[in-house]
Amino acid sequence: MDIFHYFNEKGYYFPLTAFSEDRAKYYTECLFKLKEKSKNITLGNNAQINLPHILFSFVDEIIRNKIILDSIETILGSNLLVHGTSFFIKSPNSKTFISWHQDLRYWGLDKDKEVTAWVALTKVSKENGCMRFIPESHKNGMKNHKDTYKENNFLTRGQEVDVKNIEKDQIFVPLLPGQFSLHHGKILHSSGQNNTNQYRIGLSINYISTDMKQIEMKKDYATLVRGKDNFNNFELVDPPNHDLSSESIKLHQYILNEQNKVFYK
Repeated sequence: MDIFHYFNEKGYYFPLTAFSEDRAKYYTECLFKLKEKSKNITLGNNAQINLPHILFSFVDEIIRNKIILDSIETILGSNLLVHGTSFFIKSPNSKTFISWHQDLRYWGLDKDKEVTAWVALTKVSKENGCMRFIPESHKNGMKNHKDTYKENNFLTRGQEVDVKNIEKDQIFVPLLPGQFSLHHGKILHSSGQNNTNQYRIGLSINYISTDMKQIEMKKDYATLVRGKDNFNNFELVDPPNHDLSSESIKLHQYILNEQNKVFYK
């Protein structure tokens, strides 16, 4: 079954390969170097690094990766925006986790024409907390979530879907460095703790069709990565001129604060 039909039937697709293991190692080195340089900047919520494509040129390179974009275009069409990006870094033997949730429950977008590409920069396994999906759960609408604010939960509010005993249907999503998975914005997904001595690092990229709208705030922001934007529903963000420029830092902080008003609403 091809990507389009499998994705629409199951709500996910994996694995696909975006770049080599050596390239993944290079991107990981870039991440840690720039993370060290930005110690005095609020990079995101909880342990996340949110919107790194606004700050770091290597992330802008990843979100425009041809192989990733080709796979997204198969599902959403040729006019594509990136609404958000996040690094999820689980340190060795870390207790951080992500509870069962649906992405689109909190983003304030009007439709579900969204696909998340989750790109592995390190090996991602069941042992170090790979993602888990509930197949076909994207077909069952939005579920009620409860805010837990649990310690070690990566999510903004520690949000958790109010559904019992769903683990029996879960599948695990292991990936090698440079591979990526795709998942629907309504699919139930989560990830566990890192029980290994190695880092587990992934970049989540939220692609949307250009005809999507933000309905919870007057103005929202996105980056055009393929095709044309004939709708002008988002303020378009240019790639960073260079890493951690004063302009990109100011813009990053502003957009993070504005989008958080929706996430925490």
